[in-house]
Amino acid sequence: MGNYPDPELEKKKYGGIPIDWRHPYEDIADGCPGGWYRCQFIESIWPYLRRRTDNGDRVTNRRFDETKDKLILDACEFWEHEDERCRNYTKQVQIEHQIKLQKDAVNKRR
Repeated sequence: MGNYPDPELEKKKYGGIPIDWRHPYEDIADGCPGGWYRCQFIESIWPYLRRRTDNGDRVTNRRFDETKDKLILDACEFWEHEDERCRNYTKQVQIEHQIKLQKDAVNKRR
C-alpha cells in the first residue's frame, strides 16, 4: 500500500533499498497499518456495512439485506465481528485505566 508522501525520506534507504519519498514503504513490523482502511476491497464493501447503534445492534442496510453475494456478506460480517472486538478491547482498556486511577487516588489519600 505504501505510506503517505514524506519529503524527509528523500535519499534515505530502507533495508539497503532507496526510498521513493513520494511512495514510501510501510514498515512490515508495523503490520501494514494503512492496508486495512485504504485498500480497494474495503472501499468496495463499505456501502454494504451496517451502522452500529449505541446498544450494539446493527441498523439494517438495504444493500446488505438484498445482496446474495456470499463474499460480500462474509466480509461485512467479519468487519462487524472485528469492529465489536475492537470496541470491547477499547472498553476493557478504559475500564482498567479507570480502576488504576481510582487505586492511585485511594493510595494518595493514605
